[in-house]
Amino acid sequence: MKFYDVKRMQGFLLAILLLVMMGMLTGCPAIQGSHPQTQMLAIYDQYNAQFHDYMSAVGYEKKDGKWIQTSEPVLSEKRKEILRKKKKVLDEADILIGTYEDLIDKNKPIPADLTTKIFEVLNKYTYD
Repeated sequence: MKFYDVKRMQGFLLAILLLVMMGMLTGCPAIQGSHPQTQMLAIYDQYNAQFHDYMSAVGYEKKDGKWIQTSEPVLSEKRKEILRKKKKVLDEADILIGTYEDLIDKNKPIPADLTTKIFEVLNKYTYD
């Protein structure tokens, strides 16, 4: 894959991420009042876009379903710190998403504040 193709793909993923984020910021009533599985899909979409962005930034690419290191990026200390923060956000979101999935699997009600908390944590990825 050529460098400009990677940049174009990163731009495309960023555009998708921004569209999802705009929907979350406006309250996206189609998602908030929907079925838990539908909400889970929206959560996965946002998480996966951010995870792919993070992995790309640290030099990995997904090939045949596996993450393969394709480069060793030279990062400034400031950029490394930003990526460390983003990794913490993804880890925190992963725990909350796991809780959400467990509740769905056990057919238990999903607390409204859990969904809100997940999106708040995922929004930190973009804005922190």
